[in-house]
Amino acid sequence: MVRNPPDLLQSRHDLPRELHAAGWPPLVPMLYLSCRPGTPQQKTWCLRRAVTVIGSRSTAHIILRHEAVSKTHAAILCDGSDPILCDLVSRNGTFVGGVRIRSSRLKEGDEVRIGPYDIRIHTQPLPGSRGRNYESGQFQAILPAPGLWLVDSGGSVALTVREGVAVVGTRPGADVRVESEVPVPALAILMPWRRGWAVYDLAHDDEPRTQLNGARVYSSVLQQGDRLMFNRQMYQVVFNGDTPPQMDAASLLSGRIGT
Repeated sequence: MVRNPPDLLQSRHDLPRELHAAGWPPLVPMLYLSCRPGTPQQKTWCLRRAVTVIGSRSTAHIILRHEAVSKTHAAILCDGSDPILCDLVSRNGTFVGGVRIRSSRLKEGDEVRIGPYDIRIHTQPLPGSRGRNYESGQFQAILPAPGLWLVDSGGSVALTVREGVAVVGTRPGADVRVESEVPVPALAILMPWRRGWAVYDLAHDDEPRTQLNGARVYSSVLQQGDRLMFNRQMYQVVFNGDTPPQMDAASLLSGRIGT
């Protein structure tokens, strides 16, 4: 069970901003993954989490043990919209339909390859199963999120993203590359979440590396002016930025953004 930190942040409407636990939100539709015959592991998984991490480490939600699979290889995001598969700067890549991807929306029948594993995507309930699914009409289509900017402590824009998923990590190829004493290819992901954005920490132990407004978090919905820190590197969250905002030490401490 994921342990919630005592200083978990709340939104302005007193609703939880945290989405790391399997039970939030309560209406995450079911998504099924099944290994094709001939692959090392013949198994079917039913995904009920907001974020499902796939990798070879023992704490991954879907464990694929093989030398060609990175410890945190990929993640599947389910927010009630189209599910998204995101590669986590893996060494050998994640493939959909034979094409290497950084992120890709998934649909019924898609073929995903991770290392030697061939996985088929099912967005409709399997025979004998019960539960909501992506074809039921109860879930909205993918909705556009506002543009997201991360501004560093020097006032420079470190990231501009309007769609897809951004990976924070130490390995070349990460969308936001940070320094770390211990090499961690993927520290966290920034992802579209219900017309907004969220951060999801990929820590493999009980101590998340992501800080939001001074508090360590496993995951959180982001708001304008939030201060994100990854391994002592500070960034401020700006939505729908058309011109680079100016930021200095005072704005970082106050949470205000100057223009």
